[in-house]
This record gives sequence, C-alpha cells and structure tokens, in this order.
Amino acid sequence: MMYILPVCMFLSCLLHCFMKLIYQNIIKFNSQI
Repeated sequence: MMYILPVCMFLSCLLHCFMKLIYQNIIKFNSQI
C-alpha cells in the first residue's frame, strides 16, 4: 500500500512538467502569430 504515494507524487510531477511544456509551446505559438 505504501508504494501508491511515490507513484502519485511521480505522476503529479510528470503532469506538472508536461503542462509547463505545453504552456511554453502555446506562448511561443502565440508570439509567432
């Protein structure tokens, strides 16, 4: 049961990094227009 916490933390970190990447790409895309 203890292995669920690290997995959740890892997933949330992954999601955070992913969202940051997407956000930066959107900013770049918007500045090109």
